[in-house]
Amino acid sequence: MFCELGKFNDNINLEILLSIFRSQEIKYYKSGENNSVLGIEIGSLGEVKLYVEKDKLDVAMKIVESWRKR
Repeated sequence: MFCELGKFNDNINLEILLSIFRSQEIKYYKSGENNSVLGIEIGSLGEVKLYVEKDKLDVAMKIVESWRKR
């Protein structure tokens, strides 16, 4: 089961965040994808919704907090 992690701007830094998730074996998907990491749906504001596994949500939120402080 996946939970929404939040909205993110679609930019190169998002790919850095997603690579951290992959290295931590956190499964995720972005809005507009069917559980894959190949395509991306960009909203009218250029935002992407990220979803992560429910049991990894706390870990993912901590990663995002430290990532945003950079």
